[in-house]
Amino acid sequence: MNYDLHIIFMDSKNKVIKVIKNMKPWRMTRMYFTSHQVLELKTDRDVNVSVGEVLEVLCTN
Repeated sequence: MNYDLHIIFMDSKNKVIKVIKNMKPWRMTRMYFTSHQVLELKTDRDVNVSVGEVLEVLCTN
């Protein structure tokens, strides 16, 4: 990746367990063993998500 990202880790029930904002390019985060999904967003999007919230995931294919 050549740009900053917001990273959101979620468990099997889509509950947010960790939010990392503005992660710099070519960096790694530690492993969160309770996470089942990871959402990566460009930093041009505003992220108002807190740990403990449950996200609704929709498939738009």
